[in-house]
Amino acid sequence: MKSEVFTQKIRLSGEEKIIVKIKEHEDEVSDALKDVRHFALAEIYGVERRDGKTFVEEEFVYGISLDGVLRGKGLPIGWSEEFSVEEIAGIGVQLCKGVRVLHGLKQPILHGDIKPENVILQKRNPISVKLIDCDDGFFWRPNTCYPTMKGTPGFCAPEQTTAGVCDYTVDVYGVGRTLDFLLLGSPTTMGRKRKMLSSIIKKATNESPKERYITIRELEDELKTVL
Repeated sequence: MKSEVFTQKIRLSGEEKIIVKIKEHEDEVSDALKDVRHFALAEIYGVERRDGKTFVEEEFVYGISLDGVLRGKGLPIGWSEEFSVEEIAGIGVQLCKGVRVLHGLKQPILHGDIKPENVILQKRNPISVKLIDCDDGFFWRPNTCYPTMKGTPGFCAPEQTTAGVCDYTVDVYGVGRTLDFLLLGSPTTMGRKRKMLSSIIKKATNESPKERYITIRELEDELKTVL
């Protein structure tokens, strides 16, 4: 997460809730995301600069965060507090598809803070998730260090905490750590597919970027083998 100061509020537009972030700086990342539409990414509706501040309007995503599900927080009737291996892999595939859009923009964007709290589960059957806070990401530039790209301890790649050179694999790591969180929180999920998923997660979360999946598409393809 960037070391920035912003406030957040919710306003109504008709019957729809909209999140409004008020940032103390210009926000080129949000500008770049205004026209991006993907089922696994929270939408940015508009960006306005006035009075020395940037106002970012984005989608209010209805659902429960992944960490909230494992805590049993406000679960609908019939929802389990654990995930099956297939559900975890399916969540991973959807996250990869969304992140692949960010990485594939003309000016690629690194999310940099993928974690259970930033993934909203909207439906359980079939699984449907959305990644939020994409506007807090960074433009990727080759061989660049990001001293303020700290991320969240326990979920961000090691190079983020040391102001090292960051690339697409920081988001590979973030997806992997998020899936690992879900797998560890679902101890009754057993069998051959659990071992397959554990192996994929281990590679995605290697401390060395060179030993991870090089692209988010590679991780996506591996996760599909578990479905």
